[in-house]
Amino acid sequence: MDFLTLPRMKKLPVSFYLYLLLNFIWIFLIIYLMMYYEPDTTTYSKFRNLDKLIHFTLFFTQSLLTSKTIYLYRNSFSFKTYIMIILILTLFGFFTEIQQLNIPFRNFDLFDLFVNVIGVFAGVFCVKIFNK
Repeated sequence: MDFLTLPRMKKLPVSFYLYLLLNFIWIFLIIYLMMYYEPDTTTYSKFRNLDKLIHFTLFFTQSLLTSKTIYLYRNSFSFKTYIMIILILTLFGFFTEIQQLNIPFRNFDLFDLFVNVIGVFAGVFCVKIFNK
């Protein structure tokens, strides 16, 4: 018997634990970037809508990591699981945008929230397509 495995505990691949760790690291990265990082205004003036690309990338990657972690745990997906991932990550994106109302150098942007949701949908869709 493996020392970390209880008798009735499901044996999970090492990749599950790697994705789980990356998932938590990425959540904390999003929180840091959305709440505490003060962007350089000269960078944004050179590249129009760069922040939208950043929002999409952050939430696309988060949904990819979350979906893959759950897929490795369950070895399959149901429609209900997809909906729960999309709902939870959309709420996470909504709350990070709402929280920005209280931060002096940040502001709430409805288009940022929209791009967050598009990133979540794209990440879940990619996991669904590539894990068939």
